[in-house]
Amino acid sequence: NASLPRFARLHAMQAVLVDILLIIPGLVESLFRTSLFGAGGQVQAMIYNVIWVYVLVCFVYGAGSSVLGSMARIPLVAEAADQQVR
Repeated sequence: NASLPRFARLHAMQAVLVDILLIIPGLVESLFRTSLFGAGGQVQAMIYNVIWVYVLVCFVYGAGSSVLGSMARIPLVAEAADQQVR
């Protein structure tokens, strides 16, 4: 929606892309049914943990930037969001 400020559109697109990052592990898990035990389960748990920590850091960074009134450019996501917003 071009009538919204670029600031709002960029943050909304970053939120959508971070949400997609949360969906990807479930899709990969459904494709490769790994056991919860053994090396496959440990790798799966590690990937889930890395993604959740990344989302938590993005949330804290975004909330802090919003409180300070600055634009939060989330690493790995901001470039893709910029391309979609233009």
